[in-house]
Amino acid sequence: MKLCSLISGGIFAVVIAMAGTVAPAAAAYDQIVAFGDSLSDQGNSYQEYGYPPVPPYYKGRYSDGPSFIDQLSGQLGLTVTASIDGGQNYAMGGAVTGQNNKNPTMSYKPPSVLQQVSTYLASVHGKADPNALYTVVIGANDLFAILQETENNPLDILGLPGVVNNGANNLRLTVAELEAAGAKHILVNNLPNMGLLPIVTEAPPGFLGLNTLLGPTIATAAAQYWDLIEAVTLLPYTKNGEVTLWDWYNTTTIVLAQGASFGVTNTTTGCVPGYGETLGVVDSCTPAQEATHAFFDQVHFTVLGYFGMTEGALCALGLPNTLSSPQSDCVVSVASVEAGRSARRLTAAELRAFSQRRILR
Repeated sequence: MKLCSLISGGIFAVVIAMAGTVAPAAAAYDQIVAFGDSLSDQGNSYQEYGYPPVPPYYKGRYSDGPSFIDQLSGQLGLTVTASIDGGQNYAMGGAVTGQNNKNPTMSYKPPSVLQQVSTYLASVHGKADPNALYTVVIGANDLFAILQETENNPLDILGLPGVVNNGANNLRLTVAELEAAGAKHILVNNLPNMGLLPIVTEAPPGFLGLNTLLGPTIATAAAQYWDLIEAVTLLPYTKNGEVTLWDWYNTTTIVLAQGASFGVTNTTTGCVPGYGETLGVVDSCTPAQEATHAFFDQVHFTVLGYFGMTEGALCALGLPNTLSSPQSDCVVSVASVEAGRSARRLTAAELRAFSQRRILR
């Protein structure tokens, strides 16, 4: 399949082998149009701003090799390239959902997802390809920014609801603009358990400091709160079948349970300090060690880590994948929110009451 032409070498052997166990879904879409942050960036931020540094990062990807969009497009038999190279991937490291939310502390301010969508729609004169898959993978930076502020001033945590509401409404606008332009296949993620990230669990004081004041408990709670508000805001859009709300929170759990079968034995530490915003960093792992790590740095995944992410997205889309779970376990639904699988648990009555307080379609 196409993924095999993207990656080679010993460190990628497990990815190729696992991808080869399922049939490719090459006929599902005619192209991918990508929006988001570093998880989907194929070199936009590197060519524009010089981050992440190469080496140790791979060709402008926030990884040691092909990352999420590279692998997803390969599994679908498609090719996608960075918009700065004339392609249809507008994602850029450090991006947030919209400019009404702050970016994390960094040396540049990339365009938000709403700005990325505006750029894309302008390039196609407002006519979105109805046969394309539109990926909107975003949200972590919105939360990182408020958590950074809270580390400096604990009272800033009071701003979390505003950031989350802004993010959910930015995603609502993103989906609405793409649908209005003719998009028929839109994949939107919720957030995984951010309390599991190395930047939270092992960061030294002063480097986001999330292990000192906030810690994994607060980071996890923030992600769950984001996922709840996002679910209530976007679930009405999933009813027409044009929007898939990918339960990345749950597919992460599924992948972690199967990690050993992918060859991943280290899910807690990275190989490179920081998160792509520090020049001169050194990869402390050997290739053999990288082949067992889920994380390459303190936020981003290795090739194998991105493989697990990609398989979760394929599961959400109902396409062939290696996860031993049905599609219903990979998408956010009313039932999943009531069960607490995709976010904080709400009863049916609480969900209805909460929905009435949200801006719904």
